[in-house]
Amino acid sequence: AALADEGSAVELYAGYGKNIVTALATINGSAVGILATEKAALCHKCTAKAARFVRLCDAYSIPVVTVVNTEGFVKSEGDDQAGGIRQAARMAGVYAEATTVKVAILAGEAVGPIYTVFAASADWRIAVDGCTVAPLAPETAATVLYKDEIDASDNIVAATKAKAAAYVAEVCSADAAVAAGSADMTCEAANARASVVAAF
Repeated sequence: AALADEGSAVELYAGYGKNIVTALATINGSAVGILATEKAALCHKCTAKAARFVRLCDAYSIPVVTVVNTEGFVKSEGDDQAGGIRQAARMAGVYAEATTVKVAILAGEAVGPIYTVFAASADWRIAVDGCTVAPLAPETAATVLYKDEIDASDNIVAATKAKAAAYVAEVCSADAAVAAGSADMTCEAANARASVVAAF
């Protein structure tokens, strides 16, 4: 709602895959497709919904704005058996193949495969201040990179959290993403709409 022109958004597939929101709207008077992830993990229904929506937009050359902030994919054997891995791969393929304009807004967590799927093939990537952009979950990265220091500490849990926080500040911030080439620009959350308009 903050990105689209007032009253222009029309949500599609609202009752299916509820951890992803898909809508057609206008931004600064131009038609766009907006795909936004909820914070919760994405199941096979969410990924199927996203793939179908991006394919629809691509078929009609409607630009796609993707707002990325999610914990990742559901870690569930049941979801995998229901087609989770297949649908996630299909969604990644649809994003990569789409020739329409793609703008990714890294608004929260964009870690590992989530970044790869939603942002790696985007034409323009906007990192919002406070986001986390990383190839690996920060706590996991800290346990590998600072293993000796963490093992030597009296409180392993606290040391891991402290090292993960330092890793986030130094390596996973919006500014670090731009410096590493993982994003093209940074913005404050309040300026996201203006940044998208500028990107288009």
